[in-house]
Amino acid sequence: MTSSLLPWARLARLALLPSILWDLAAGALVAGLAWEPRLLAPLLGVVFLYHGGMVLNDVADVARDRVAGRRRPLVAGAVSRRAAAAFAAALLGLGWALLRFGSPHGAGLAELLLGVVLLYDLGGDVLRHWLGPGLLALARTLAFLALPWAVFGRAALFTAGATPPIPVEAPLVQALGWLFLARLATHEETGLPGMRVLPYLLMTAVVPGALLRLDPWWPAFVPLWLGFAVLLVLPVWPRRHERFPPKDLQAVVRRGLGAMPLLPTLVVLAVAPSPWALGGVLVVPAVRALARRLPPE
Repeated sequence: MTSSLLPWARLARLALLPSILWDLAAGALVAGLAWEPRLLAPLLGVVFLYHGGMVLNDVADVARDRVAGRRRPLVAGAVSRRAAAAFAAALLGLGWALLRFGSPHGAGLAELLLGVVLLYDLGGDVLRHWLGPGLLALARTLAFLALPWAVFGRAALFTAGATPPIPVEAPLVQALGWLFLARLATHEETGLPGMRVLPYLLMTAVVPGALLRLDPWWPAFVPLWLGFAVLLVLPVWPRRHERFPPKDLQAVVRRGLGAMPLLPTLVVLAVAPSPWALGGVLVVPAVRALARRLPPE
């Protein structure tokens, strides 16, 4: 990637692209969807909405980021605010159109996803503090359900209209995992004592336990679940009696983001076990490698 494109890639948080793609793929696997050309439009629609929301977030927060000393492209002057706003509008508009008109049941889903993005990015500090984690969790859960929703329709997701119907535990685990991690992220600007950091990570780590009700039989399920918990909790455990300043807490959240592709992986292993499910294991190092090249801050 040329140096002129790097600020734009960082602005769009391109390092997280494998993660959102895996959410989409995992949802398709759970619903028994095989790849076919008609999935391309809704897939690209969700990707554009996701990354457009990332750009719009930086546009909305540029003053706060400047005060906080964040090294983001708008603060550094590598991209102008006007150009970034146009980029966000293009991504969001294209994403909405692809999802809305490129699939048989995209109507409603496209507006819902776009509404969540706009509410989170433009709703103001108070709304983001109280509702932000829920909105983020909703967005990632909608991404997980997006392809089966676009093909079968919302009403058929949890009934025999989908093949097989999606058990409610699947989106529930996705939603709760992201909710707890997003709630931890609301403290990034102030920091937290280690004993307050741990509960968020522990709750994120135990969420896949809800999948045990589905009697997952793949031998990989329990070791992968333990690995997910270790990735989240182990780096924090030795410092549990210390205070995590903002910079260190941001690093904890970034590590958590890097581990989150294992959450839909566990869902797939529990609901629709397949060798393709282990693709999520490869997403974790992919996200970390991209984050070193395109650091999110």
